[in-house]
Amino acid sequence: MLRKLLIQSFTIFGLTSTAMANDFYFGVSATDTEYKNVIIDTDDRGHAVTFGMNLDILSGVNTALELSYADLINRGFFGIGMSAETLDISVLASFGSGKIRPFGRLGISDGEVKERVGIFTVSDDDTTEIWGLGADWIVSDTSFIRLEMTDAEYERTELETIRLGVFTRF
Repeated sequence: MLRKLLIQSFTIFGLTSTAMANDFYFGVSATDTEYKNVIIDTDDRGHAVTFGMNLDILSGVNTALELSYADLINRGFFGIGMSAETLDISVLASFGSGKIRPFGRLGISDGEVKERVGIFTVSDDDTTEIWGLGADWIVSDTSFIRLEMTDAEYERTELETIRLGVFTRF
């Protein structure tokens, strides 16, 4: 499923006009994720890498398309462990033109969660919608800092994530 989502995402990026080359951006984020399912309720820190492209398809609304990979949880102790990774493709809509620009996110998330006890491993691979709210603080013409909260509810698992990241345009 991750492979299919990656191929679709890169196809969308490839079909865009080369005239928008300066509207691409890249960022890395530190994450703090709360993981909930029927048995386990925990949180952990991780990281995310994001590629984005400004679309500006609506008048008066800044829009962007983003592809993000996140390694959210990686815990283990005494033969018990868990990990959670997601690959998200989202559309962002931002209102505002000042130094701080609030935005909303809506997209699709493909998540893989693995839980291990001794030699037994349970894996959950699911695709669901993701939504989020956040704000970008514009540092310069080529860089910004982002703070956001996202939520994705998979078949048996809910992931609530807070991200703090640094982004650059190219």
